[in-house]
Amino acid sequence: MRNLRVIVISDASPRLLWRLAQRVQNEVPGATVCGLVHARGARPEGEEPLSERVRAGLVRVADVLLRCLHAGPKHPNSDAEFTDTTLGQSAQRVGWPVVTLADGSVDPAVDLLQQQQPDLCLALVSRSPTHAVLAIPRLGSIVVNRHGLARRDFEAGGQTEIKLTISRVQGTRELTCRRTLSVPIEPYDTVTSTALKSDLVGSDLLIQNAAETIREAGVARDHLHDASLTLSYLDYYQQRKAAEKCSARPALRSRPAWRLLLISLLLSPYLIMRNWYRRFGSRFPVVILVHHLISDNPHLLGMPTEVFFRQVEFLQKHYRIVSLSQAIELLKSGVVRAPTVVLSFDDGYQENFLTLRSVIEATGIPVSLFVCTKVVEEQAEFSHDQARGQHNFNALSWDQVLYLSRNGVEIGSHTRSHFDCGSHDTETLRQELVGAKADLQHHLGERVRFFGFPYGKPENISDEAVRLTQSNYEYSLSCFGGDNFPHGPVLQAHLFRKSHPADLWELELTLQGTLDLRQLIKRALGWGGQAEEVARLRATALGGTA
Repeated sequence: MRNLRVIVISDASPRLLWRLAQRVQNEVPGATVCGLVHARGARPEGEEPLSERVRAGLVRVADVLLRCLHAGPKHPNSDAEFTDTTLGQSAQRVGWPVVTLADGSVDPAVDLLQQQQPDLCLALVSRSPTHAVLAIPRLGSIVVNRHGLARRDFEAGGQTEIKLTISRVQGTRELTCRRTLSVPIEPYDTVTSTALKSDLVGSDLLIQNAAETIREAGVARDHLHDASLTLSYLDYYQQRKAAEKCSARPALRSRPAWRLLLISLLLSPYLIMRNWYRRFGSRFPVVILVHHLISDNPHLLGMPTEVFFRQVEFLQKHYRIVSLSQAIELLKSGVVRAPTVVLSFDDGYQENFLTLRSVIEATGIPVSLFVCTKVVEEQAEFSHDQARGQHNFNALSWDQVLYLSRNGVEIGSHTRSHFDCGSHDTETLRQELVGAKADLQHHLGERVRFFGFPYGKPENISDEAVRLTQSNYEYSLSCFGGDNFPHGPVLQAHLFRKSHPADLWELELTLQGTLDLRQLIKRALGWGGQAEEVARLRATALGGTA
C-alpha cells in the first residue's frame, strides 16, 4: 500500500512548521509530506511605536559591543535565524512546495492542495482555516486549535489553563470537535512560556491523531510517538498537586548587582584582549553548562521556561551552541574558532519532557541529558528533593528517555540512584556506575559514551570512581567549574562543567570565567583550584583501572 500524501499547515513560526513537517515524515509511518502552508497573520499597518524602535536600536548596539568583547563571528549559529526564506530553502532541498498566506488570502493554499491532491491535511493553528481548504483532501483534515492567551488577559489572572481542541473535517461536513485538552498555567508561567508549551502539546496531539487516522485508513504500522506518550505527561501535570499562584517572580540573581557591575568594569579591558588573542589562535574554550530542571513551578533547582528560552536566544546570538559529541570533536581538532557552549541537564526530571523540549523544538538547540536509571525505572521522586521536602517532581519514563534519544538528545549516565561517587566502596560504585551504563544500553539499544558525576565537586569524585569511569566510559564530566581548551591542560577523558545561572548577567560572566575573582587569580598564578584536580584525575586515571 502506498504512503498517504499529507499537507501540513500552521500559523506558528517558520521553524515550528518545518519541525512539525519533519516529525510527520519521521514519526508517522505511512505518511509522506507533499507540501507546507505557512498561514502567518497580516503585518500591522504603520510604523512601530517609538519605544519599540528605541529598544531595538539599543539591542543592536549591545549586540555589537558584545561581539567586540567576545571576538566571535557575527553569526556563530548558522541556523539560529529561521525565517520564511529559510523555510522555503529548507523545503526546496527535500522537494516540499511551500506557500505563505498573508492578509487573509487562502487562494495560494487552495491552489497548492488542488495541485498536490493530498490524502490528508494537518493543521496546527490558533484560528481554523476556511472550510474550502480543509475539505479538499480525500480523508479530510485534522485541526489542532491552540486557544492562546492575550497578555492583558494573562496579567488579569483568573485563567488556570490553556485549551487545545482537536477537530476533524471530512468532505462537506463542517469542523467537528473530537476532543479538548488543556495545559495548566503554573505559578511562573508567562504568555511566552504558555505559548511554547501549547505549541509543543499541539504538535504532539497532531502527530498522534495523524497516526491514528492513517491506521484507520488501512496503513497499520507501529509508530514512535503513540497516544500514551503524549498523554502521559499531560496526566502528570493534571494529577500533580498544583502550587498556589505566585504573585512574585522567582529571584534569579544570586549576587548583588554592584558586584557584577564592578567585575564587568574592571575586567572588560582584559577580556577584550584575551578573547581576541584566542580568536587569532583559534583556541576558544568550550564551556559546558549544567542544569537540572526547567520548571514553572517553584523548585530549588528549577529555572522558568521563559527565562531559559530568553537565555537560549541570547546564546544563539553570541555563542556557538554544540552537542557534547561535537564539542569533543572540536577539542580533539585543536581548533575552536568561536566562543562555544554545550547545554547539559542532570537527573532526568519528567517536567523537562514538556518545558525543556518546548524550547528545543522552538530553537533547534542540541542538549545532553544525564539520567539516573533506577529512578527512571521507578518514575520516582529524587532523594535530594525528598530530603528538602520538595515533592511531585518525578523522573522521566523509559519511553520518554527513548523518544528523546531518538530525536537528537544525547543521553548519558548519572549512576542508578544519584549516588555520591565520593565513596570508596568499589563494589557499590561498580553497581552504580557500570550498572547504570548497562541499563541505558539495554533500553536505548546503543553505546553510552558519557558519565556525569552526581554533585560533581572534587569531594564527590573518589579515586576508585575515577578508575571505574575511565575503564567503562569514554568521557566523564564533573561540575566544579573550569573551561575545556583544545589540546590544553584539561584531561581529555574528563570534561569540566559549570553551573548554569538563571540570571543573564551572571550567565555571561560565568561563560567568560570571571565570576569568582579569587579562583581566577588562583588559576592565573597556578595556585590550586582546577589545576590540582586535573593533576589528581590524570594521576588516578593513569595509575590503573578497577
